[in-house]
Amino acid sequence: MRSPSSQEVRPVLRVNIPLHVSGLWFPVTKCSLINSGSLGAGVNLEIKLIAQPLYDGRQTLILNNKEHFIEHYGYILRNTGARPVGIYAETPMRPGAGFAVSSAASIATAVILQIVSGIRKTIEKMLWPAHEAEIMMSTGLGDVLAEYYGGAEIRVRPGAPGIGLVEHIPFDSSYRIVVADLGMSIGTPRMLAEITDKEYGYARSLYSSLLKEPSIEDLFTYSNMFTRKIFDYSMVDDILAPIKNIVQGYYLKKSALVVLVDKRDAETVAEHLFSKGLKPVITKISMEGVRIVYSREPSEKRESIDKRENS
Repeated sequence: MRSPSSQEVRPVLRVNIPLHVSGLWFPVTKCSLINSGSLGAGVNLEIKLIAQPLYDGRQTLILNNKEHFIEHYGYILRNTGARPVGIYAETPMRPGAGFAVSSAASIATAVILQIVSGIRKTIEKMLWPAHEAEIMMSTGLGDVLAEYYGGAEIRVRPGAPGIGLVEHIPFDSSYRIVVADLGMSIGTPRMLAEITDKEYGYARSLYSSLLKEPSIEDLFTYSNMFTRKIFDYSMVDDILAPIKNIVQGYYLKKSALVVLVDKRDAETVAEHLFSKGLKPVITKISMEGVRIVYSREPSEKRESIDKRENS
């Protein structure tokens, strides 16, 4: 990970979070924020947000060299009892495109603030304020839960990590995911506000069908069916028409195009998207979830701490 300067960042702590693209969701409101969220399904990608603490006096989150998510940072700081410390994060995907960058940033903020402050909690409980912040700001209902556990997931109980629950969908290791940002700007609060009860009812019926016989192919099929109700697929369908015979499935979330392909066809699909003016990335489904890495020596000798060992 590139850092602003060796003086600003000490090589002590790094948090890796997979980006998540939800394709099927409907909100579930409970009596508390940590029990609320969404049910649905999506995929976590090996494309990550990587973050580490800053020790230069700044009390904010710097993402790709710009200040982002000021309200999220403030909410998490107030609700953790942590001391303020700057956070530097990088990810190849822009905020607001549909890759759950805000949730990944909230996770990084919650983990780094509390670890640097010496607060001892399980990783799940550390993430409760991150989950709450995402719901409060209407930037993500189930992404913190999904990113924590990783994989191709069905969210079967809403809530923050340790309260909410996911089931993982098995998938063939030969599958690859090709993603691209279509360049559109659709804010999550606006998107959520515009989805009707009827559309969420449709999502519920598709979700019930997916639960009966979960498969990665059906996740993409049902995600496509639902998101067609809320996003304009005309450009995407036109772009993919010439290569549809080698595409196993695809769906659109805001500006994020997610295409399921066999690894033999991944380069062909990526080259085709590139020829249409897009900047595709070939990746995989990440089963890792949130990962905390400690670097005790500048020589890159690191100790990896799996989140389940901290529970």
